[in-house]
Amino acid sequence: MMTFDVGDTIRSWGVFKAATHSVTAGVPSATYALTDPTTITLLVVEPDGTRTSYTYAGAAVTKHSTGVFYKDVPLTLAGEYVLRWVGTGAAAATTEVVVRAMSTRTG
Repeated sequence: MMTFDVGDTIRSWGVFKAATHSVTAGVPSATYALTDPTTITLLVVEPDGTRTSYTYAGAAVTKHSTGVFYKDVPLTLAGEYVLRWVGTGAAAATTEVVVRAMSTRTG
């Protein structure tokens, strides 16, 4: 788990790939290519339980390149944040990461 300070803004990345499968001389293999999903959603669950969904269609998620998307997420509360990317359709996939924001104290 990665740890940050409350007040930091992190960039969360969603990367989506589609597989092409083949069999050559009886040996299966797969290649993966960056592919845009039909829909893209980032669900952010904050330490207090607040759940916010961001979508590419709603212009809240930014496309970096084919199959690569990001969202800048401010860490305003101390505790654990769950960041869950979901793609559907051509590159259906789900990935989740948990990050922790800690209060910093001086003096």
